[in-house]
Amino acid sequence: MTTTAQVREAFMPLVARHSDLVLIGRFLIVRPVHHILRGVFVDRSSDKRSFEPHIVTYPLVPAQETVMLGWNPVWLYDQSVGMWDVTKPDTITAIRHHIEAIALPPLRAIKTFDDYIAHERAKSTTFYGHFDDRVFTNILVAAALGDFSKALQLRPQDERIERYFAKFAPDFFPALESGNREFIANTLHQWEAATVKAFKMEHIWKPTPFPLEI
Repeated sequence: MTTTAQVREAFMPLVARHSDLVLIGRFLIVRPVHHILRGVFVDRSSDKRSFEPHIVTYPLVPAQETVMLGWNPVWLYDQSVGMWDVTKPDTITAIRHHIEAIALPPLRAIKTFDDYIAHERAKSTTFYGHFDDRVFTNILVAAALGDFSKALQLRPQDERIERYFAKFAPDFFPALESGNREFIANTLHQWEAATVKAFKMEHIWKPTPFPLEI
């Protein structure tokens, strides 16, 4: 498996070339970080010489303690290159160019929740299904957008959601039902802050109001 040091050696030249990039561990993140985390996560592989980079996008809520690849991460692969081999300088140069050409343009274009939704809906549904079927994520996005009626309509579709909120945020759905925008906004902000702290991203996070607050 590749090491974090090897990731740093391979991808810091990208950080040097692009002022909106920062590398935290294995995560090459596009700044600014507001509500949606955008970047390329350079995962380990069973082969100790190989990187497995994925384009990753997901909201900072709910609170998370470990890096998630989000829904339907896009694996960066070039058939003409094959394995991204850390022992081959030409391959590492190729992956950097691949990220610049394939990953950065769509990631930079995601600035709002609506952009995020459009990006997720455009992905292949072959393995992961359609983004609109991701009930939990869509409840949180609807709440962040201030569409409480949609969030409540999605609620009964998955018993696991009831168990999650009963454990971690029992007042969330009652607040949606009463239209308590302040409570929902405060909860979402607290979750974002917890995720940012867990990922050690405080220095690149720019807290901003949710659409429901505007």
